[in-house]
Amino acid sequence: MVKTILVAVGGSDHTLKTVDYSASIASAMNSELGVLYVLKSQNLPKGLLQYAAAEHIIGGNKDILKKMAADIMTNAKVPVLSVRYPNQIRRR
Repeated sequence: MVKTILVAVGGSDHTLKTVDYSASIASAMNSELGVLYVLKSQNLPKGLLQYAAAEHIIGGNKDILKKMAADIMTNAKVPVLSVRYPNQIRRR
């Protein structure tokens, strides 16, 4: 049995499809789904800044990333039970 599935997402058009597919697998296997977005620097990519402007997100980088993650999970075709942020992830 797989307890957790981790899917990495980025700024591409395939992100939602990746989350949907991974969520379907996680749901079928009764597993938890983790979504990971890795930044190489402290500066957000241009696409995320444009997203923040279009969505009228006020705040810093952390606020923009939280809103983006919440929107990705909300738009997933399979219901998502919970979302955890990096400070909430348990280390093993």
